Amino acid sequence: MHPESPSFRELQIFLSFAEQEHFGRAADSLELSVPAVQRAVRALESRLGVPLVRRDGRRVRLLHAGRILAEQAARVLRARDEAVDVVRSAAGREHHLLRVGYMYSLGLRVLPDLLADVLRHEPAMQIETRHGATDALVDALLAGELDAVCVAPIPEQPGVAAVPLFDDPYVLCVPRSDPLAGRAEVHLRDVRDRPFASLRQGFGSRRFMLEACMRAGFEPRIAFTVDDIFTVEGLVGAQLAVAVLPARIGDLAHARVAHVPLQASVAATRTVGIVFLSSQARQRPLQLLIDAGYRSIERKVLGSIVSCVTQQAGSVLPSA
Repeated sequence: MHPESPSFRELQIFLSFAEQEHFGRAADSLELSVPAVQRAVRALESRLGVPLVRRDGRRVRLLHAGRILAEQAARVLRARDEAVDVVRSAAGREHHLLRVGYMYSLGLRVLPDLLADVLRHEPAMQIETRHGATDALVDALLAGELDAVCVAPIPEQPGVAAVPLFDDPYVLCVPRSDPLAGRAEVHLRDVRDRPFASLRQGFGSRRFMLEACMRAGFEPRIAFTVDDIFTVEGLVGAQLAVAVLPARIGDLAHARVAHVPLQASVAATRTVGIVFLSSQARQRPLQLLIDAGYRSIERKVLGSIVSCVTQQAGSVLPSA
């Protein structure tokens, strides 16, 4: 190795710092001390003979050379991981495991579609899944028990990155025979005196429901607290309660439940995303899932464009 060539470890440290432009957060994500990260950055500047960062008050920002190095470091580290995978595969020692956590409402379509994409690109991938509440899943991710979680809301904390997949509005769930079921939209005040069914504390849907009711000017009377959205839908269908759940629940197609959009003044929308530790983003199993997420977004955008063009074309066609 050339004496001035950076090591893989130095590139990994610098890339983690570059992603956050913060020594403390980079140190936390790498389980290093702040001085160790600072020394690694200074060592790179010395080896390369160019400044990579600039202090701006209390912040440290990347210079242009630093951004170029970060881009190249990402490529080098990914190439290293892929080379190791190829060698292990050739030796018959390939063993890829992807551990994914997900919210209940994503288990019917969103997660299976993402995993199908992963398996198209890596058929030998072994996959383990775990469903649960957003808070518990994020805790498992931070503890290293999961490689990624599909959740909402997307957590904002050091060392955590995300690929936002889509926005999912909340709807009012009422029995199919309910007078509100036929409305184009509803205000939550219309059900303020009714019993509610809700998920337990720690679920993002409960949090969004409480916030929406607060905007409507009341605190809901939660008569049923359960562990999964399927039971919530069942209670609504049995005419025991109403509920506020994400529109994605429509994937269940419960025959006895109607989903009514909320009026804009109280409407709530969650952003669903793939959440992972930024320090692990270059691990091949996780990278495949991240790539699947981006392809999912591209398909949705393309579908929207095609739909828009089709509608516009139909509106200008002369009538027969």
